[in-house]
Amino acid sequence: MDNILNIRLQLCDRTYPLTVNRNEEETVRKAAKQINELYLKYQSTYPGRDSHDYLAMAALHFSRENLKVKTDLSDTKLAESLLAVEKQLDGILEQS
Repeated sequence: MDNILNIRLQLCDRTYPLTVNRNEEETVRKAAKQINELYLKYQSTYPGRDSHDYLAMAALHFSRENLKVKTDLSDTKLAESLLAVEKQLDGILEQS
């Protein structure tokens, strides 16, 4: 039970009560800060829109970043696997 924290986060124009693991608190707060910063950026870049529009644009931004990281990670793992197979094949060819 000591591992659980009840915190309050300010996201955009609202406060949200959350229950988080103690070891995740910093990450959750950093994520909220990033959302708020992007929200304010979109608000100043596209004035006069609804707050849901700014949140939707922020969500799209972070989703796109997440997909890019996953793709890059997948490509890296594939490249590592191919290099390992290439080394094995080189070893086999050297023995022949």
